[in-house]
Amino acid sequence: MTAARVIAVDWSGAAEGGRGRICTAEVVEGRLIALDRQRGRDATADHLIEQSKRTPHMVVGLDFAFSFPRWFVEEAGVDGIEDFWEHVERQGPTWLADCRAPFWGKKGSKDPKLREPLRATEGDLRERTGFAPKSVFQLFGAGTVGAGSLRGIPILRRLREAGFSIWPFHAAGWPRVVEIYPRALTGSVTKSDAGKRRRHLREYLEKERLELDAGAFEDAVKDEHAFDAVVSAFEMWANRSDLSALDRLADPGKALEGEIWLPPRVRLGTRVERSGKAPARRPRAAAAPRRVRAPAPAAEPPAGAEAVVLRFVERINAHDADGLAELMSADHAFVDALGRRHKGRDAMREGWRGFFEHFPGYRIEAARALASGQVVALFGTASGGYRVEGRVLQGKRWEVPAAWRALVSGGLVAEWQVYCDTRWPNPQGVSPV
Repeated sequence: MTAARVIAVDWSGAAEGGRGRICTAEVVEGRLIALDRQRGRDATADHLIEQSKRTPHMVVGLDFAFSFPRWFVEEAGVDGIEDFWEHVERQGPTWLADCRAPFWGKKGSKDPKLREPLRATEGDLRERTGFAPKSVFQLFGAGTVGAGSLRGIPILRRLREAGFSIWPFHAAGWPRVVEIYPRALTGSVTKSDAGKRRRHLREYLEKERLELDAGAFEDAVKDEHAFDAVVSAFEMWANRSDLSALDRLADPGKALEGEIWLPPRVRLGTRVERSGKAPARRPRAAAAPRRVRAPAPAAEPPAGAEAVVLRFVERINAHDADGLAELMSADHAFVDALGRRHKGRDAMREGWRGFFEHFPGYRIEAARALASGQVVALFGTASGGYRVEGRVLQGKRWEVPAAWRALVSGGLVAEWQVYCDTRWPNPQGVSPV
């Protein structure tokens, strides 16, 4: 089942409740059906719960951090993410009032220069997009997310109690919530400049073959919160198949820190630049509101090939052998970099388990993807660490250029082939391919 409604929420950590600063954009059938900036935090949660009753197959994007760096969560001595959310709800007001280390940003406080101020997902985001997310420990100042996160996490608890699945912490279910980073969805634009917001949105609509009536266009460029919400909602709708396929991530770090959802093209390493040179077109005068036309089907990632392979890579990076097996055909074949062929779903499930044990932190970074029919090729790097006699070698990691070829059949990966140089030393005599 694919999402029938998406809602993007541009959040606010304002002390007074966020009314007038929180902006909610809703898209159904490729059409912007609502844009609201009059609800505060609690009213926004009420609205999301009410809409989920009308449309259970719904995905909500919230733009605050759903958790903290792993070390901070573990130091809290909690039992899982929901315990941590309860801890944040109890302690958050004190953290905001005192702003003591590791928190900072209040007048008179100083950046404590933490060794790990970011979650892994924020570091990944910086590498993939070039954008620089701020640490959740910074509570005050322009562009900070700390206060918004401390005041948003209690809303996650409410949504969870109402039956929402919060990705990536919970098993797939409807309705679901994901963490978004609007800058990665809108691309590069000076959002504080109204003229640049207007030009950027016009070019975005032109490029994506979308249309808005003049009234909706003006509302969308009225301020940067509305702009972020509208473009984020359209991006979520365009990638609803990917959002609908999300499931809990097995990676223990992500189970505590969370993960920012990014569209497939961004996860594959292609930066989202929307400030191209497409000819500008003035918004049409508003007579009767026009329906938004979604991008032509050819512009969407091929659901039977590229999207399947992308999920396969995500399961690899999450070290989820069972999840990988679910995406393999019964006669799945794995061809290693030496050309050796290994067959069978069950055999490869165990093969991946052993591989993840040998090479902790193994990860595929795909910088480019090419698809032709049911064949998908990825180009990038593979990296990981070493485990020798049960002990992870600290500070020793490897990285090699690599390519992968995947054959998809019936929505499953029938063949996975690796290409990389195996002539490099490692302390185990085991090739990471």
